[in-house]
Amino acid sequence: DPRSPKVPVLLVHGWCGGPNEGTWGVMGTLLQQEGLKAAYIDYNTDQIGDLRTLADWLRFKIRAALNDPAFNTDNISKVDIVAHSMGGLVTRAFMTNMHPSSQTDSTTRYNNEIRRLIMVGTPNYVTPLAAFVEAFGELLLRCPADPDTRDAQAEQMRYGSNFLWVLHNKWTEFVQADPELLNRILVVAGTGGPGWNDVVVHV
Repeated sequence: DPRSPKVPVLLVHGWCGGPNEGTWGVMGTLLQQEGLKAAYIDYNTDQIGDLRTLADWLRFKIRAALNDPAFNTDNISKVDIVAHSMGGLVTRAFMTNMHPSSQTDSTTRYNNEIRRLIMVGTPNYVTPLAAFVEAFGELLLRCPADPDTRDAQAEQMRYGSNFLWVLHNKWTEFVQADPELLNRILVVAGTGGPGWNDVVVHV
């Protein structure tokens, strides 16, 4: 119903990504054509290597979108997130209060601002080193982040990283506290196949 209130949709890009990349770059237009309020978030992935700090920037951007009357025209208190690749990890880090500011300022802690979370090709259970090696030729040529920043992000997505270990434990506790949460999460992934990948994660 075009007259019903619309929950804003925020698109959260992944590693070395942005609003102008491939299929992801047309996602916003497709959602808008369906009558949804959709916007891409720039959360400083080209400048910040630590995924926890990126979660703080994501928090800031989500709240700014909710408080923007030009975007959130129906004054909805929540957003829907469509997150690609690393963007899903950063979103989960925000939801589980891994962002630094949450440790010193209770007003920055996650407050159920996300109604639904859709993760597309998110490496929730790590990304193999081979995937990054494969990405070097194609993805890194257009990566907006400098080498130190992108390498720091990649390191936190690899097997055995402290970030993923802590995120896994916090997420388990988070879901146990709210079992209904799983009904509001969709993960788009797969076992891979010829041409069916986003360079880093098979989908």
